[in-house]
Amino acid sequence: MTGKSKSVLNNWRIRQTVREDAHKGGQASKRIRAVLSAVTIGAGLVTSMGVAVAEDANSAGQSMPSILTGDAQQHPHLQGSSQETAAGSGEAQHALGPADTTLSSTRKQEADQLAGVAEKMHEDAHRRAGTKRLTAADIAPTPMSGTGPALTVPTEQLQKALHCEGDLAGGKHDPVLLIHGTTSSPQATWSWTWMPAFRAEGRSFCTVTLPGSGNEDIQISAEYVTHAIRMMHERAGRKIDIVGHSQGGMIPHWSLKWWPDTRAMVDDVVGLSPSNNGTYATVPFCVADGYCAPALYQQAPGSDFMTALHAGQMTFPGISYTTVSTTLDELVVPYQNGFLPLNEPNGGTVRNVVVQDHCPATPVEHFSDIANSAMYEITLDAFDHEGVTSYRGASYAGGGGSRKVSDEVCGRFIMPGVDINKLPKSIVMGLSQSAISLVGSPEGEPHQNPLSSGSSTSNVRKTLEAMGSTESSSEAFRELNDVPTAARQDHEPPVRDYALK
Repeated sequence: MTGKSKSVLNNWRIRQTVREDAHKGGQASKRIRAVLSAVTIGAGLVTSMGVAVAEDANSAGQSMPSILTGDAQQHPHLQGSSQETAAGSGEAQHALGPADTTLSSTRKQEADQLAGVAEKMHEDAHRRAGTKRLTAADIAPTPMSGTGPALTVPTEQLQKALHCEGDLAGGKHDPVLLIHGTTSSPQATWSWTWMPAFRAEGRSFCTVTLPGSGNEDIQISAEYVTHAIRMMHERAGRKIDIVGHSQGGMIPHWSLKWWPDTRAMVDDVVGLSPSNNGTYATVPFCVADGYCAPALYQQAPGSDFMTALHAGQMTFPGISYTTVSTTLDELVVPYQNGFLPLNEPNGGTVRNVVVQDHCPATPVEHFSDIANSAMYEITLDAFDHEGVTSYRGASYAGGGGSRKVSDEVCGRFIMPGVDINKLPKSIVMGLSQSAISLVGSPEGEPHQNPLSSGSSTSNVRKTLEAMGSTESSSEAFRELNDVPTAARQDHEPPVRDYALK
């Protein structure tokens, strides 16, 4: 059976499980319908599901945010030179190859529908909570000095979430903080990719475990990141670098924005397919049954969290920001939502890179990007090169840079450090972690372990086991016996007082 045939079969199995479970009724079946859509990543089912929801809600026809068109004329912050070029680095801008900057009429219609559903979702959630939506005028000015608000999470809990390897104070490379994304964990994201690669290079690093597998209130998760930055800097006695995947690539911006003392502790921030401007892919999960994880609400474009993140300053001097996105991203939708703004007054240097501009034929998407050789190469260059990465940025997102990823690196696809023999198990583990952690529990109900034999979500396990060999699946599941989940809510968590006027 070919890989494509297996993918089709797996998608059919998942959909069949959803159909069978739907006949049983109850809250669990509603959750499983939303959860299992996350596993069908290869076929872009998330977007398709959003369109179906939009049709059901009869919400089509509302205007689409211009970022979805990829039209730089409608985005002044994406035009012109990167700040590194503007600052006189001497690097000329280079035209890149054909870029996926426009959407087909079908994709545009789908995006229109998702945007309309997102707006309705936010309005309905605020009506249920009895609150009003925030605007930029409601957000406090970005603080330029001080230590920021006191952390509310107990120090012992923050310490327990931070795990470090290597000599942070020694070595020729700055230590690196690895931040996983929504529904994931350090084990599922980094243990089979960047951690073994860093060990082989002798590069020290730390991982931080976000609460609820990254499904909890992002403002709480940011406290874990803030603590990690401070502790790493204290132990290292020098600046640190940060790389985050998906939500993990976006969270550092909240920490650096509201805890000003952390800015002097960071040299580079690299986001791999980051959700810097939110993503419409979270919307289907939240409207499927009216409940979803807090972090999903917050990452939907138009959320109060996104309003607070983007009001005022987003980048800061002394820090180099690199984003690396893929046009095939099915979970940060559209992929341009990973870009950071350019030319902020008194901001940091920014370069927005799109991997297909360097490796046109690479099929990397949102989950495989953590193991992709080109993304790894671009990130290491950002860490070890003065300023942002020297690799070329997307011409429609500021350009800049003089280097192109080599054909050898593009053709390799899998990054150093990945054990090919363990790849099936690693993939099953990563996808299972994501699907299981999304099950969660409605607000006010106790959490349950979705892997337990008596769980109403046992079909999730059976379906996921079918995605790999028996040996790799069982080994992966032995390591996932205690997957943290988040209490699902019917509204977005309120923005914290420190971010409000």
